[in-house]
Amino acid sequence: MASYGTFINACGLNYHGPKGQIRFAPKIGTADFRAPFTAATGWGTYSQERGVKGQFLCELKLNYGQLDLNEFHLADAADLAVNKKQIIVQQNNKLRILGDVTRRNTRLVLTFKDKLILRKGNILKIQWA
Repeated sequence: MASYGTFINACGLNYHGPKGQIRFAPKIGTADFRAPFTAATGWGTYSQERGVKGQFLCELKLNYGQLDLNEFHLADAADLAVNKKQIIVQQNNKLRILGDVTRRNTRLVLTFKDKLILRKGNILKIQWA
């Protein structure tokens, strides 16, 4: 169990089920990062890729169960735009509407207009163009 705590810390995973919040703040390989994650009612993989000139793509794939999300928190995002028009959110290749985007120090908080319910096999993509 102690080694799992080290793994969670390296991934910077923070999950709050009742609030529907998930946060990733990788400590290593932030430009090209991929790791598994677990939540109360499901598990899957998270990946993020940084490009040049503010391009950024993160992907959350649920491999089992269900994940209800109201907010997605992304750390180390000082270089990413807060402008909603520059952020594309897709669930299974269908556009989703952002409610709000706020900056808290170097972290971005994306609040979804409607709760996102991810089920087994679903993919959530968030992209900065």
